[in-house]
Amino acid sequence: MDTTCSPSTLFNLVAALSEAMDMVSPLVMDHHKRTAWFAVNISEELGLVGKEINEIVFAALLHDIGAFSLHERLETLQFEFENPHHHACLGYSMLNSCERLQPEARIILAHHTRWQPELAEDVGGENVPVGSHVIHLADRTAILLGNENGYINRIEDLLAVVKSNKGTVFMPEAVECLLELSGREDFWASAFKPDLEDHLHAKIDYRFLDDGPMDLTPIARVFARIIDYRSHFTATHSAGVAAVAELLAEQLGFSENNCQTMKIAGYLHDLGKIAIPTEILEKSERLDPIEYHRMQDHVIHTRKLLEKMPELGHGIRWASEHHERLNGSGYPRHSSGSEIAFGSRVVAMADIFAAVTEDRPYRKGVQRDKALDMLGRLTKEGYLDPEIFKVVEDNFDELSCIRTAAQTESLEDYRSSVECFERSQ
Repeated sequence: MDTTCSPSTLFNLVAALSEAMDMVSPLVMDHHKRTAWFAVNISEELGLVGKEINEIVFAALLHDIGAFSLHERLETLQFEFENPHHHACLGYSMLNSCERLQPEARIILAHHTRWQPELAEDVGGENVPVGSHVIHLADRTAILLGNENGYINRIEDLLAVVKSNKGTVFMPEAVECLLELSGREDFWASAFKPDLEDHLHAKIDYRFLDDGPMDLTPIARVFARIIDYRSHFTATHSAGVAAVAELLAEQLGFSENNCQTMKIAGYLHDLGKIAIPTEILEKSERLDPIEYHRMQDHVIHTRKLLEKMPELGHGIRWASEHHERLNGSGYPRHSSGSEIAFGSRVVAMADIFAAVTEDRPYRKGVQRDKALDMLGRLTKEGYLDPEIFKVVEDNFDELSCIRTAAQTESLEDYRSSVECFERSQ
């Protein structure tokens, strides 16, 4: 796999992340895509083109990325709710660390800002990006429209609410554009079509998206943080897995390109956890059978989402098979032996290595001898690959150091970008 990605791949990755966020509950299913659909059409009516359209589509697909818990996602379904800027600030902080996504981060930061043109200091009116105001209106439109059942009967009431908030909550010009669009039946119907993502893809103007291929690694790193930050139990886990997996691949003789693919697979191996409510991820008691099976589903979601990006090549398999075990006791397919790709076995080892050696809020990571004893026992029992364990045994200290360094960097970012907002509540 070439670890640079095309603009099309970037769209697929953002759309996959967006879809994963909306799997957390049927009540928010496809909310990001519908918001993006309304936003891009309003933007076109406003006369926006090219780069501005692209940024608005991407920002709309990610606008609630800072809402970590199911409770917070459901809270955003209310037309008015307390502290709407909390998740907007978190979303901005995470995305702004990636240069390619900084324009979208700025739009997301202000996407709940009310239209107040009389204020001149970065709040409302012309000091907020137009895209923020457009997404604010599009987001609330999607909320008021609700789900597909009977949506036509809700349009009149929706428009009445929007008109009553014109010039106070919503940008007047954007409201006028929505009213103009409201007479088109396809504008509303398309929001519920199964191929809505394809329609959004067609709105992207790739002439303005980028000058050339982009390095996928920093984007994958940002998405790993989005995955991990949803639970303080595993706030730096993917960073550690990526670092360990890459070094293991190097020591096992993987090519330079495949080592980079391995790192990306490590970053994205838990992508499907975005579809799991934090109430399950952070449950301190033993999971009940339904919760346990839902947790296991994260690898199914990971494969489904990564398969939208065929450019990732065998990295898709490496990431999504990391819970399979050589003796067939893993999940979700209960593959065994040679049915499991060698790269998948590397990610599996890196995942367990990071899990047992990293500190978590409820326990300290285990030290060298105990960690090797645990990994050795799992290897003897047929869970892990003996060849990979031998490399871990011979290079434990180096693997531990690189895992610690990667997670320390991620932890510092977590504290600065998440905890500061939590303390402000």
